[in-house]
Amino acid sequence: MDKDIKRSLDSIEVPMGKLDAAIESGIKEGKLFRESKKRVWPVILSCVAMIVLIIGSGFISPTMANVLAKVPLLDSIFNSSGEPGLRVALEDDNRVNLNKTITSNGVSITIKDIIYDGSRIAFSFTQDQESEIAPLQIEIDNKVINFSESYKGKAIDNGEFEGLIQAFPEEKLPNKFHMVVKIHQIGKTKGDWQFETDMKKSNNHNMELANGQKATIDGIKYKVKKFEVADTGVHLQLEFDAEMEELLNEKRSLMLHVLDQNGQPLSINHMSGTGTESGTMMEYYLDPLGDNIKNVTISPYSIPTTIQIKGVKATLHKEHLPLVLSQGEMGEIVVTKLEKKKEKNVLYFHSTSSFPFSNDFTPNRLAIEDESGNNLITEQPNALSKNHYKLSYIPPRKGKVIIKSGKLPKLQLKQNAQVKINVR
Repeated sequence: MDKDIKRSLDSIEVPMGKLDAAIESGIKEGKLFRESKKRVWPVILSCVAMIVLIIGSGFISPTMANVLAKVPLLDSIFNSSGEPGLRVALEDDNRVNLNKTITSNGVSITIKDIIYDGSRIAFSFTQDQESEIAPLQIEIDNKVINFSESYKGKAIDNGEFEGLIQAFPEEKLPNKFHMVVKIHQIGKTKGDWQFETDMKKSNNHNMELANGQKATIDGIKYKVKKFEVADTGVHLQLEFDAEMEELLNEKRSLMLHVLDQNGQPLSINHMSGTGTESGTMMEYYLDPLGDNIKNVTISPYSIPTTIQIKGVKATLHKEHLPLVLSQGEMGEIVVTKLEKKKEKNVLYFHSTSSFPFSNDFTPNRLAIEDESGNNLITEQPNALSKNHYKLSYIPPRKGKVIIKSGKLPKLQLKQNAQVKINVR
């Protein structure tokens, strides 16, 4: 189970906002190693749980489904990451099974599996206990590279901590290379943890489908530089003719949906930005596209960076469903069903808003707390269909269960700001 996150609903930062706000929300994602003077900005996508339901999402191709069927669900952190593309890469012949323990100044870390799928380098590891790994340095063929980074992890049955680090290089890497990874600090201990290996890109059948399409959002022009699909995921590059500070600042954040032909947002697993001479290059990494996806629509939208969410709460009772929480002009959250499964409860709800929220319900928020304000959620919202979700929480031994949300500002997707790309 992931480490519980206590959320404050008095002032919740939008997920695309400041890094400090994301750290306070308990997400260890977006650490960065910089060698050049270019600015590489990691961007926090959302406060998500470690294990995300894959079955029923409707986005898995038959080829991928066959791969998933052969891999035990919790055999590796790759498999429980909630990203089906990683599981596909793990089955590729070019995966490296290092399984090497490195010790420095009395602190050990075991590096397990390593993959490179053309867009990211990912490696799984285990520790005796959870300890932050930073800074991280990666050398490719004797050259230090720039990258943004994401970090996920969970406690496992033997009491150890199992984690996954994904590094998204700023520059394109060759299909095969020698890699050296250096870790300079684990937790509060400084030292020298180093591993190296030869790497080959996964056989993931990547294909570039689009580039050059243009649109404008709130006076800011953008262009599609790359839309590349592969068995292990989608890599999208958008170039904006504005500085990063114009896209993400104290007043507003520019966010992005990538919608399927039915208007359902696809999962964006990682996002980063790089300053360029003409503006900002944004990079987005999505789950692989299923065979049912015919076209996608790139749809940026603006949202205030800080949203005050407070005052909308109720006591949760199975006997008092459906339960309605009003979000003002953005519609209502309607809780329709509550199931007990062993030690946890599964809550089903939907939003009546016409705005399509993401697969993890962002930028919306729903909290489940005890009477003292402690977070009870163990698995964050996961989409069952458009704006229909389920989440899991562990009820307290005694006392009430409080469900909280709040009113949102009016959100809308502007059609003239969208770019449509045919996939098949």
